[in-house]
Amino acid sequence: MCSSAGGVRTDIGEPIAEWVMKNRASLGLKYVIWGQKIWNPSQDSVKPWSQWRGMEDRGSITANHWDHVHVSFNG
Repeated sequence: MCSSAGGVRTDIGEPIAEWVMKNRASLGLKYVIWGQKIWNPSQDSVKPWSQWRGMEDRGSITANHWDHVHVSFNG
C-alpha cells in the first residue's frame, strides 16, 4: 500500500505507476493500474498517467487503486 494503513487516497502512486510504464520492457509488464486508470503496453502508447484509460468506479479507494499501484507481469 502507498498509505500506511491502506484505504487512504494518496498521490505517491502516480510517479511509481509512470516509472513502471517507462520500464515496461525490462520488467516484463503486462499492465499497471493506479487511481482508477489502467495502462497496457499492448494497447496504449506511452503517455502521462492523466491520459491513461479510465476504469469504472468499483466503490472504494482500495478497489479503485488509489492506495496502491497494481502491477501485473508476464511470465
